[in-house]
Amino acid sequence: MGEITEALRRAMAERGEDFWRDVEGIPLTAEWWREISEAIEKSDNFIFVISPDSVGSDVCAREIGQAVSNNKR
Repeated sequence: MGEITEALRRAMAERGEDFWRDVEGIPLTAEWWREISEAIEKSDNFIFVISPDSVGSDVCAREIGQAVSNNKR
């Protein structure tokens, strides 16, 4: 998965676009969802990379819900 998202990040950087992704894992603290949620809210677009793990993840489902509720492309 890391190779795919890294290639996507490089391609977007070449176009001058910012790209945020959770590379090292956001620590599971009281602030973790706020950090993810704010990143989604501030973004222009939301890209969900489908993998067996991401499809089955409750957190990923929550991220998609946040993106939908904020009308992200």
